[in-house]
Amino acid sequence: MKKLAFCLMGLSSVSHSHVIDFNRSDIHFYQGRILVNYRITLDSNSEKVSSLLNDYTGFSKLSNLIVRSQLLSVDENGHQKIKQELRPCLLNLCLTINKIQEFINDSSDGAVVAVVVPGKGHFESGFERWKVTSVENGTQIIYEADLTPTIKIPPLIGPLLVRNIIHKEMEQLTKRITDLCD
Repeated sequence: MKKLAFCLMGLSSVSHSHVIDFNRSDIHFYQGRILVNYRITLDSNSEKVSSLLNDYTGFSKLSNLIVRSQLLSVDENGHQKIKQELRPCLLNLCLTINKIQEFINDSSDGAVVAVVVPGKGHFESGFERWKVTSVENGTQIIYEADLTPTIKIPPLIGPLLVRNIIHKEMEQLTKRITDLCD
């Protein structure tokens, strides 16, 4: 039954020996915004997972979607401004999308928050937040995003295509994290 749930959620190629519990994957579209909530528990060391997710310029190691991450600046508080070049593809049609964000470590709960820099790149506003926590059976990753792209998504088929791209990306991210933590 659990294997069926993974297949239905698009995680069929992730090694099940590393996935302890697939808690949640929600992707919604609301008033031009992309809302994502992803929770998974992995049989991986939380320090290694955290190290991978805190290497902001190394995201291309974890993602097929992110082809380049470039450090633009570091402010006096240590916040890094990163430019990511995303390359989502559907069949042979690919798009280059730039996302400029400021990465902030939230010391209150250890989460990392990436805030979109308005007026730069292909996102007018938004944030991404991920938190890595050591739990009894392994490591839990909680990822939340609220992004407003400047690129208009066609209303009928667009949300389905974007949802599919994000699901595949989360699957790839999970697989690469578990592979790199072994």
